Amino acid sequence: METLLDLPWRTDCCFFTPSLATSGSGVAFADVVCYTTAEREVKRANRDLSSLLSNIESPLSRLDVVQKKYTDLLAEMRRLDRDHVKNKKRAELLQKERDASRTELSKMVAMKEKMEKLSRELQKEKQKLKVIYP
Repeated sequence: METLLDLPWRTDCCFFTPSLATSGSGVAFADVVCYTTAEREVKRANRDLSSLLSNIESPLSRLDVVQKKYTDLLAEMRRLDRDHVKNKKRAELLQKERDASRTELSKMVAMKEKMEKLSRELQKEKQKLKVIYP
């Protein structure tokens, strides 16, 4: 039976955030949380599969059940990968829109400051003209 450390892990499979504190072994706390969550999911899936297969007598029927389960999980993984790619593209698009909005906002703020400065200068000129031409 495979142990938790034998499984191929991807950092994008869970909420991976670098931790400030590490255990004595140098393993970050976020890594441990990710592994324990995944380990619980693997144990639950194994327990479900074992209970499903315990009721079936013939090896061919067991094989069919395992194959169906594998096919379902593969379809779900592909669906999740498609959703992930779609969400990643959407996030990139939203990030570009956000950057464009921030750039536009900074331009508008700069233009507003320039207009206010010009307005103050015009007010000063108006006051000077009032003094010169009452």
